[in-house]
Amino acid sequence: MPVVHNDDVMFFLNLCKDLDDNFYRLLRKALIPNDIKNNKTHYVYLPETTIKNLILLLGENMPIDQFTVLISQQCRAYYIPQFIKQLNQPDSFQSAIKELSQNLKLRSSHSQLYTQYAGEKWWLVREKEGINEEWFEYAEIFSVIFMYELLTLLTNGKWSPSEIGIQSKNAEKFIFIPGLENAIFFTERPITAFYIPDDIINMPMSLTKNLTPPLVSTSPQASHDFLDSFKLAITPYLSTGKLPIKIASDILGMNVRTLQRRLKNEGVIYSEVIEEIILEKTIYLLKSPHLSIMQIASMMGYSDSAHFTRAFKRTMNITPSKFRTTLNE
Repeated sequence: MPVVHNDDVMFFLNLCKDLDDNFYRLLRKALIPNDIKNNKTHYVYLPETTIKNLILLLGENMPIDQFTVLISQQCRAYYIPQFIKQLNQPDSFQSAIKELSQNLKLRSSHSQLYTQYAGEKWWLVREKEGINEEWFEYAEIFSVIFMYELLTLLTNGKWSPSEIGIQSKNAEKFIFIPGLENAIFFTERPITAFYIPDDIINMPMSLTKNLTPPLVSTSPQASHDFLDSFKLAITPYLSTGKLPIKIASDILGMNVRTLQRRLKNEGVIYSEVIEEIILEKTIYLLKSPHLSIMQIASMMGYSDSAHFTRAFKRTMNITPSKFRTTLNE
């Protein structure tokens, strides 16, 4: 199950901020937790569907020329430089792409970006499933902009786009992307790809000295294991208590039966996993001496601390207060 870093969701959320003057209504439309801006939240990842929802909202509610200009400006000024700053002085273009791809996986578990030699040419390739989904074309436009701006920055402007393969059926919207006016688009390809001349692929790197430490995450890692990814993705939505499986399936972009089947293949059922996540989160919060039992009860979706205490005791055979004292023994 694909998950994405909270920071990347915030990037797209900020792009959409002018679409709706009611911030919380925008969150509901994109199925994003209401507390995403709360510094006290300790989740790191969200379902990839949150970004898909946001980019679809942006694409459907903004003229395509404005959409492409906005994405281009933000990628060039903010989004891509943060990845380039994390590179650990790569000595070649190929090694830079390889390292950047590894860093991308820390931000988006299922990202696929790499160089490939095909048809006697080198290509920068991006893979993405979901071509028949509503969000796909807008997401591919973003990817094309990302790849173009990345190549431009990495080569200090020495590279210019000439041949681009896209998965979408036509290139009508892609021609609005700034800088790609003279490029040739090849549609309905199995991947998104930019042609890279030999002199660029073999070019040594001379990036400005990196003052930012290499990207090393100390947070829970995004995983290709379904159960681990499911827990990472759904945990942010449990601040209001247990989540019905129908709502969870909507958030994750899959139907109920598919979710049940995937969990069954992992040897678990939905209700058990949710109970486990809630208990883990409760214990995590109880370890913080600055939070009262009442505050924790509220954070876990309980209307009063008495109800929370009874529920905790049923599971742990001890009250939250007494459990907290055992942590200090």
